[in-house]
Amino acid sequence: MANKMSYGASSSSRRWKYDVFLSFRGRDTRSNFIDFLYTALAQSGIHTFREEEELNLGEDISSKLMAAIEGSRIAIIVFSENYASSTWCLRELVKILECKKDGRTEKVLPVFYHMDPSDVKKQRNSYAEAFKRHEERFKNEMAKVETWRTALTEAANLKGWAVANGNETTLIGKIVEHVLSITSQTHLHVAEYPIGLDSHIERIACLLNDGMDVRTIGICGLGGIGKTTIAKAVFNVMFTKFEGSSFLANVRDASNQQKGLALLQKQLLSDVLKEKYIDLDNEDQGINIIKERLRYKKVLIVLDDVDEMEQFDKLVGGCFGPGSRIILTTRDEHLLNVLKVDEKYMVQTLDQNKALQLFNRYAFRQDHPLEGFEQLSDDAINYARGLPLTLMILGSHLREKSEVEWKSELMKLGKIPNDPILEKLDIYDVLDDFCKTIFLDISCFFIGKDKDIAIKILDGCGLPGEAGIKLLTERSLVTIDEDSKLCMNNLIRDMGREIVRRQSPENPEDRSRLWDQDDVLDVLRNLRGTDAIEGLQLKGKEFGPLKTEGFSKMPNLKLLEVDCPRSSVNIDLGHSFQDGGFFFRNLVWVCWKEFPFEYIPNHFHLGNLVILDMQESKLKEVWKETRNLAMLKELNLSKSPYLKRTPDFSKLSNLEKLILNGCKSLVKVHKTIGLLKKLVYLDLGDCSDLRNLPSGISKLALLETLDVSCCSNLSNLPSGISFCSKLETLNMWNCPRLKSLPMLPSSLRSLYASCCNKLRRIPNLSNSKYLMKLDLSRCEKLTEIGGLDGLKSATTIKLNDCVNLKTSIKKRIFQEISKDVGNTEVCKIIMGGNEVPEWFGFQSESPSLSCEVTRLHNMDIQGLIICIVCSHTIREEWLFDNDFKVVVAVFIESKNSTWSHRSEISLDRKGMTTYAIKIPNSVWETIAEYGNTIKVSIEGGSHYDVKSGMVKKIGTKKIGVHFLYVSQENPQASLSIQRCGFLQSFGRFFQVQ
Repeated sequence: MANKMSYGASSSSRRWKYDVFLSFRGRDTRSNFIDFLYTALAQSGIHTFREEEELNLGEDISSKLMAAIEGSRIAIIVFSENYASSTWCLRELVKILECKKDGRTEKVLPVFYHMDPSDVKKQRNSYAEAFKRHEERFKNEMAKVETWRTALTEAANLKGWAVANGNETTLIGKIVEHVLSITSQTHLHVAEYPIGLDSHIERIACLLNDGMDVRTIGICGLGGIGKTTIAKAVFNVMFTKFEGSSFLANVRDASNQQKGLALLQKQLLSDVLKEKYIDLDNEDQGINIIKERLRYKKVLIVLDDVDEMEQFDKLVGGCFGPGSRIILTTRDEHLLNVLKVDEKYMVQTLDQNKALQLFNRYAFRQDHPLEGFEQLSDDAINYARGLPLTLMILGSHLREKSEVEWKSELMKLGKIPNDPILEKLDIYDVLDDFCKTIFLDISCFFIGKDKDIAIKILDGCGLPGEAGIKLLTERSLVTIDEDSKLCMNNLIRDMGREIVRRQSPENPEDRSRLWDQDDVLDVLRNLRGTDAIEGLQLKGKEFGPLKTEGFSKMPNLKLLEVDCPRSSVNIDLGHSFQDGGFFFRNLVWVCWKEFPFEYIPNHFHLGNLVILDMQESKLKEVWKETRNLAMLKELNLSKSPYLKRTPDFSKLSNLEKLILNGCKSLVKVHKTIGLLKKLVYLDLGDCSDLRNLPSGISKLALLETLDVSCCSNLSNLPSGISFCSKLETLNMWNCPRLKSLPMLPSSLRSLYASCCNKLRRIPNLSNSKYLMKLDLSRCEKLTEIGGLDGLKSATTIKLNDCVNLKTSIKKRIFQEISKDVGNTEVCKIIMGGNEVPEWFGFQSESPSLSCEVTRLHNMDIQGLIICIVCSHTIREEWLFDNDFKVVVAVFIESKNSTWSHRSEISLDRKGMTTYAIKIPNSVWETIAEYGNTIKVSIEGGSHYDVKSGMVKKIGTKKIGVHFLYVSQENPQASLSIQRCGFLQSFGRFFQVQ
């Protein structure tokens, strides 16, 4: 039976503590191959366990080591000449193979380091000599010795790598690539309550079998019966057995978008080949690339919700390597017959017991009904007929209702005996009029849209956007993903759209909403618009030219989205500017990508507009005359390459968000911007011709974010910007002409000013008590930073490549964060240099350090600072564009816990970086207690270039630990531990003098 841990909702992506466990014989490999392999893995972000010190012979394998093996996703076993002589290594090996058998370890990878694999397999040469000693020593425990022999034979039979003279760096690249191909594959979320999935997985696994032929399996069934859920669960269980895998969701919908199949082909290739960028322009090219690059790979590909043969042919119609498996889900059994799939799996509805379990989970949040609801629950699942989606919706709908309400709702179901079950649920009619409208708008237009944007639009239509969406989510009609996008099950979406279609089955112009491309084109081309149309969406593949006159007969249009190639819209200027040519008096949302006009026509009456989104437009100016758009909250004209000036803002009194990013011809921001009293977000990034900002920006009292990054000609910021009392984020990255900054507001939380090559000074930061992120890296002319004592909340400070920054500044940073014991956040500091400050009481020139947590009289520990000096040991020309980044992981291990923190850091021009991390008491008190010995260790610090096969090693030159103590009598004063305690380094103890 499939392991539930592989597909369940709460554990759908199993959380291993380590990506890789390294098993090796230290004296053979530690100082060369293992070091390079370990750092290459760490540099690639692969969390690797490596035991620093082997136990003495005869010692039992530690519980810590056993836990590390059990908690590792992959085990790499490096067989070397003396591996078999270590009982420690052999016990590791047995444990690793046990974990592989019971599923705790996903993959075991052997590496034969200057070893003949047959010597390992058959225990010959040095392995034979080792086992002579083992048999003599353990003559009364021969079963143990035989277990070791069996383990060696089993491991040697696994597919792995052999290290020969001269190929170590190349081989390390292959190992890293292979490990990344495993760790980058994450499990798909399946279901909140994965009830009944085991039996489906077992049956489909039998249909897939383990043969070397290429097989295609079709999963077929009603909408809402769980086809996608089953396919995800099967994918999660099986994908690790293949060289590459891809799950293509919602193929039917995706293929209907502009270049949809080509985008799906790109995703398939990217998933299988683990390549982020795939050069592919069209579907035909994609077919050939898939054939050429995947013809020898054993792959698992799932196509979810296929409804046309073309989709199958263009995505998986080519040849794949032996043992490949293709799974597709569809509602259309005839399609499976036409495709001549190898096996069909017809999904059946849930049996009574499983249906009751699933229903109870949604209705009562437990496995059984509440007392008094037993019969009502049985009645409910009888109506649902075992359809999982129906059970989910009905359970959510009835949750927390009274017994009387249950009876009333179930009585309604009984009065509609012949209609489909979803329509019986009354999930639409039970909604109030506002929520009905919101439900239909989402099902037709807002799936995949940002929740907050949808709320603004709905509010602008006079609807309770936030409350309505909340109610729909509670009813399981709408979900919100991790990116705050609105999602809806296809069956529910189709039901909503069917409600709209039934408003006028034969005449689309008489419906309230148009989203189907064929219906929209029919109405526009034949000038059949009516006052019934309130929403229109035109997007997808290319079509013949249209005239804008087609929009002229839709006076009640509120929602308009156009996303199609610019060449598909024929501009009829004569009609467009006639009196009465356009109405649009009720428009609330306009999203028109690649808008074809040079300015918005006067007869676009936009008085009710809430969001105007015209990205990548041809606009040269927004409109000819000042417009009174009192309702407008968001204006997005980003990437409009011809826009030279902003509009007059004097009558845009409610504007909250202004996005002009990438308007490279923009030279002027209108001075009336200061009148935007409600503006909270201003993005002028990458406006490369913009030289100055109007002083009116200082009047934006509610502004929270200002982005002027990559404004290559911007020379200054308004002097009164400090009056922007709500400003939290200021992004000035890569403004090479910026020489100085004015006084900044005390509200600032993030300041990004890296790569400002001419910036010499920044204002005093003494009032910046809320500033959390300060990035001044690569400000080559910067010499002074004032007010460091004000950084009470800092979590990130970056000063690398500030080559002219005074040494005293760096010292003061350490001193100030040492004083600040009240900050409860972890703080990291990155700067140039090559020394740990002398007042760090514990210091070592190795990547690990152990020290005792010492109690001082009348003093309490309030945290600690760890300082690491990294330096490269390679030729400087290997540092590409001074942007040489490595991942550094800091681990603190105590008797009962392990704490870790990972950061990406950059080296300065000299190949040096001093990286410090301050750990506050709120974190520290969960790690260790007085009297504990803690071990601080560093992972990473190397870069492995897979393309060149060269290890560009970053050494840990020095590490230091500084405990922060405060007086019990005066908590505001801090003290270094300095001359107290012991230092453990290189396996020896040194007393600090």
